[in-house]
Amino acid sequence: MKKILYSLVFVTAIIACSKERLQKFDPSLVQPPKEERVKFVTPNGETGFFKSLKPEIQQTTIKSNSDLPIIGKYGTKLFLYARDLRDANNQAVDYPIDVEFIEVLTPKDFILNNLQTVSNRRLLETAGSFYINATKDK
Repeated sequence: MKKILYSLVFVTAIIACSKERLQKFDPSLVQPPKEERVKFVTPNGETGFFKSLKPEIQQTTIKSNSDLPIIGKYGTKLFLYARDLRDANNQAVDYPIDVEFIEVLTPKDFILNNLQTVSNRRLLETAGSFYINATKDK
């Protein structure tokens, strides 16, 4: 019985190594297509897809104290009084003030804005982050 089994394995190995099953290599099968590829990365390094997923920049103009608070998309209240702001020369600023405000409160927003913080190779937890840019007379 063992002789029949060994003979069967030997014959199968010889047949499996036969060159008749091999195909000739055709380089045209592995060449890339001639059409232009779609570019996913923009010149500033962001992809259009990921850029569309980023949180929106909320822009507003504060004309007086009565325009406060600014309420963000996620309900964040921002009190930004002119008396609390100074210009580059340390002079007081008056109204109107243009404000850009971004709320980053969800894990998705942290990842898409590359704002995650790592310590000992582990992500730190946070309740949120904000970007505020106040300008006068752009």
